[in-house]
Amino acid sequence: MQNIAKITLLCIALLLSSKEVKSQSVSSIASADFRRASSIITHKTNNTYRLVRLGANHSPAIIAANKTARKLSEGEKNDLIAVQNFVRNESDYISANVLLLPDNAILKEAGTQRTGNLWLSSFIVSYNGIPLRERFLRINIGAISGEVMLVRNSIPAKKPNASSAKIAPVEVILTAGTLLHGNSEIQPPKLIYIDERENSSLRLCYEVIASEPDMYEMWRLTFDAMSGELIEQKSLVEHDCFVGATGRSPSSDLLPTPGRSAARPYDQKPIGFENPQSGASGMVLAKVHLHDPYDTLTTVGLPYAMLNVNGVNIVTDSTGVWSLPSAEYPVTVQTSFNSPFFSVLRQDNIPNSKLTKIFLSGETTVLWANENSDDAERDAYYSASLAHLADKRVDEKLTGIDFHMKVNVNFNASCNAFYIPKDTSINFFSAGSECSNTAEISDVVFHEYGHRVTNARYTLAAGYNNNIVDGSLSEGFADLNSAFIRDDPRIGIGFFGDPKKTLRVIRSCDNTKKWPRDISPDIHISGEIISGAFWDLRKIIGHDISEHLFHFMEYQLPDGTGMTDSASLEDAFTSTLAAVILTDDDDNNLANGTPHVKEILAAFELHNISLARFLDAEVAEIKDQDTSVNEYPIRVNISYNGIIGGIDSSSLKLFYSLDKGKTFESVPYAKDGTDGFVAKIPKAPAGTVIKYYASCATTEGDIVTSPPGSAYTFFIGFKRVLFDDCEQDRGWSLSDASDKATTGFWVRDKPRGTYADINLPMQYIQQDTDHTPYLGTMCYVTGNRIDPLGDKDPNFAGYDDVDSGATTLTTPPYDLTKFQSPYIRYWYYFSNDKGTNPRITIWETDISDDNGSSWKIVQRTSESTNARSGFPEWKDFTFRVRDYVQPSAFVKIRFIASCYTGTGALINALVEAGVDDFEILDSGIPESGIPKTEIRSALPYPNPIRRGEKLHVTGTGTMSLIDMLGRTVITVDGDEVLIPNFIPPGIYFIGQAGQKFKVVVF
Repeated sequence: MQNIAKITLLCIALLLSSKEVKSQSVSSIASADFRRASSIITHKTNNTYRLVRLGANHSPAIIAANKTARKLSEGEKNDLIAVQNFVRNESDYISANVLLLPDNAILKEAGTQRTGNLWLSSFIVSYNGIPLRERFLRINIGAISGEVMLVRNSIPAKKPNASSAKIAPVEVILTAGTLLHGNSEIQPPKLIYIDERENSSLRLCYEVIASEPDMYEMWRLTFDAMSGELIEQKSLVEHDCFVGATGRSPSSDLLPTPGRSAARPYDQKPIGFENPQSGASGMVLAKVHLHDPYDTLTTVGLPYAMLNVNGVNIVTDSTGVWSLPSAEYPVTVQTSFNSPFFSVLRQDNIPNSKLTKIFLSGETTVLWANENSDDAERDAYYSASLAHLADKRVDEKLTGIDFHMKVNVNFNASCNAFYIPKDTSINFFSAGSECSNTAEISDVVFHEYGHRVTNARYTLAAGYNNNIVDGSLSEGFADLNSAFIRDDPRIGIGFFGDPKKTLRVIRSCDNTKKWPRDISPDIHISGEIISGAFWDLRKIIGHDISEHLFHFMEYQLPDGTGMTDSASLEDAFTSTLAAVILTDDDDNNLANGTPHVKEILAAFELHNISLARFLDAEVAEIKDQDTSVNEYPIRVNISYNGIIGGIDSSSLKLFYSLDKGKTFESVPYAKDGTDGFVAKIPKAPAGTVIKYYASCATTEGDIVTSPPGSAYTFFIGFKRVLFDDCEQDRGWSLSDASDKATTGFWVRDKPRGTYADINLPMQYIQQDTDHTPYLGTMCYVTGNRIDPLGDKDPNFAGYDDVDSGATTLTTPPYDLTKFQSPYIRYWYYFSNDKGTNPRITIWETDISDDNGSSWKIVQRTSESTNARSGFPEWKDFTFRVRDYVQPSAFVKIRFIASCYTGTGALINALVEAGVDDFEILDSGIPESGIPKTEIRSALPYPNPIRRGEKLHVTGTGTMSLIDMLGRTVITVDGDEVLIPNFIPPGIYFIGQAGQKFKVVVF
């Protein structure tokens, strides 16, 4: 007997089992890695292929072909056999020269499919006859151009760790039976290789599929074939786990409004429906809830209902009408909830409903109602029929959903629904105290049917029994199938009660969730990030075009590696964006854009899924300058590796400020005779603090700044009045009473490096040198203990990193009353971009003028100092004391490294930090004596700007802050606006006097 408590435990188990048993170690993809891999690919392919993006597993994830690459002849472009022969040869070339796979890697074509003007060939790989699980190579060929359009890959260049198993299959079966207990049905083990990010070789494993009918569950168990260790336990049933769901539509303060309903209530006979002169005709009708269990029952015609009329089997049309010209009265009609596409089956120990009716004359219409059937049977049949009709309307060639499937209703449990890929069944639970019967909620049925649609497309495009790997995409796509059918973004309307009384829903595609801020081990929550991107696209370009792009991009098989960390999800989301752009393209030429590329990029950017990551700008840092220097040249290196568009050279500018970041002036960059560009800041007087950053945009409007989200600083004519190189103990405090960290405590020591990848270039996590030039060795560092298992893994990064909270480093008090204009500069590194949940945890610096009784935030960031290279660079941070507190005799600075997010949530992450070379500088010139350079930018400044800061605009009058969708966020009068803290980071516009200026908010 199932109950809600058991199902809740099942949902919790699913969330836990969605992660592999052994924790994953994730390496960030740094610019140095990209450039190294890009150079190798360019050289080995003689510049016929170029790298676009490295994946989370360090393999080339997206590759583009240059015009010099081989292509199909005019007569081959539309010939399946010719395309297959061409792409097989090309896959071998890519394997050897781009992916650098070992010699024993054998690529096998899984399927080649044409959709529109694109061919897609999908390949799997095996070693020693044993397949590598869930890693693919996809090659797109243009049917118009005959050219390789794009290559997407998740196969790593790793060798297998073994060619044969040490453990016998029978041992694995016995272990699986012990683990699962109960009446599990265990299939024979199969040998496979798996790709784990922390391992430099592919791991030989046994895969066991086990079913547990009493739990409505199917498991994939993965065992190490050499040791028998359980590596993974993953559910193969796509549960929705609705128990405890709290999702709300962003517009839930408004009454729900009906969207596009696929329901077509039967209120009169269809046109032309009359009793024929001979034979018989009629309808199969049903009283159903059109949307949710709280709707008034409405009579509708049942599409494609199978019935027997006088011994002849026939099927109704899409409106429920049937006719049989040869029939003679009396007419006997027999029917049940069966169609050529599915059967509705009760799971509550009550026989499936059947209906028999005899007509002596006249109209021969039968009606399903409460007297002869259950609400769940009628509602599930009607909703599943509408889903089938709607999806075939969009994609009439989707034959994969025409095969018969089961629609199981009234399971003796509550608050759930699920899809089983193996038998393509959709399954719905009975009502409970917290929820409605899920078969009676149309959007839930449409969601589960969406899994069936995705499964059919991936199988059709990639070969038999292929399904989407990334669960977040799977759930997001299923939500979108439902949302587009109804043109309503909400999922679970009526699940928690009468929607006229409660606006609570399970999830909504109309959301502001972003990668990586809102990722979750729960794939349904992470799935809202991708569903939100598509729904924003729907709001920008309309329902029909966005629905078409959503459905047909699935044939491009966007996917990830199936892990729930942010780096893996970035692979999945970026792959989806690339698939949408490919689908939108109408001439096999991405260089000239696509019909809706600007709108696509804008919608996905709202959820931090962007091609801006393909634009790489790195501006040089310069040292403090004396007063003899006449100008300050600043160089920048920039490259673009996107799949569409290019660099907008007119946008490449250097922004500099002479008044501590209040106003910025810009100067254009010019070629410096090498591969870089240079811009020059004019001479400034002694006592000036210059801040600067570089900015560039793509032709499609994506903007990147360097350094990201901040500015570099240098001083003119300042003197160092205090310098602590941390080589000696000068009274710093290594902890605070509020600290909750259990490891990774601050120490002053020579740092011992740890890294995620021992291969060059090493992916360091903790720095292995201090910052002090020449003779320096010491610095303050978090967690410097030696792993006692060092002989086995001498650089295990997770041994003494910051865990379970925060750790605080505090300076002694400094007397700053005797200085004219004191500034503080320190060097630090913060590593949070490797391991689980990269680039989410917070580094914070605070200042106090009362010996630590109160504090003000100076720096707060989740940006890792590893972001621009393969090494954990020491970065400097500078600020004027007077901008935060009044210089006093008791000024302290504290540094906090933590596993907290910006919202204060504690998460699992790999965090290390260091501080070195703390200094205080003073110009020696009174504040009143420092020359003021009157620079007023014609553009809003500062730009980029942090939330909570004031944006200044030249001119007066009314100005508005506008988001990417054209919605006004705030309107003010004057020449400045306080950027609200509640808005998400992204691109906004300032509208004033008929002009609009782009502003980057972080």
